[in-house]
Amino acid sequence: MIRSHAARAVRWRRAVISMGSDRSGLGGDEAILGEPRVLAGMERHEVKGNLVAARPRYLREHFGESALEDVAQRLSEPLRKLLLAPTLPFAWYPLRDMAEIDRAIVQGPMHGDVSRMKEFGATIARYDLSTIYKVLFKLGSPAFIVRRINVAYRTYIRGGSMQGETPSNSSAVVTFVDGAFPLYLCRYGVAGWLTAAIELSGGRRVLVHEKTCRHAGDERCRWEASWSAHSTAP
Repeated sequence: MIRSHAARAVRWRRAVISMGSDRSGLGGDEAILGEPRVLAGMERHEVKGNLVAARPRYLREHFGESALEDVAQRLSEPLRKLLLAPTLPFAWYPLRDMAEIDRAIVQGPMHGDVSRMKEFGATIARYDLSTIYKVLFKLGSPAFIVRRINVAYRTYIRGGSMQGETPSNSSAVVTFVDGAFPLYLCRYGVAGWLTAAIELSGGRRVLVHEKTCRHAGDERCRWEASWSAHSTAP
């Protein structure tokens, strides 16, 4: 039993922290949503309507109307209505419902390639930070954005918090406190959003990766970022 538990822990850590392909290692729902024991903590979170509305918008813009219909058919009737009906931008919805929609997106138009959620996260940041949240961040440098990450977090999600630190003017550490995300959001969605946010605020050659993750047995999820402040020639 101990050996089996240790082997499972190693398998999770390799699947969550490795930056290679997600087509090996964990399979099925666990490869997308993550460790069931961690997911129990997801129940406390709600997401704002504009984050839910980003799903049909992304599907239409990147895959076409047929992809939206395909994802809708993979969902239960209540979630199908949530995906297709107009959502109130400032209403709150269960994070678990959004995660089920995202699972259908990965299994459908993304053909099981959960790493494509990173670009999806980046797309959301580019849209929101240039439109509805433009006033909040229009004067920001990368360090400014990171230090205000919890302001951005609260505009998207209820429950838990994000702590942003900038050890230097070209690096950052972001820590998720008192919450639980599905695996795809930990590993790719947050990293994609941070990457685009730092780029929009002037960062170049941005690198963001998840350093620790609750799905890998760590106490907290933590991301590390680095960037160049100027686009100088190498």
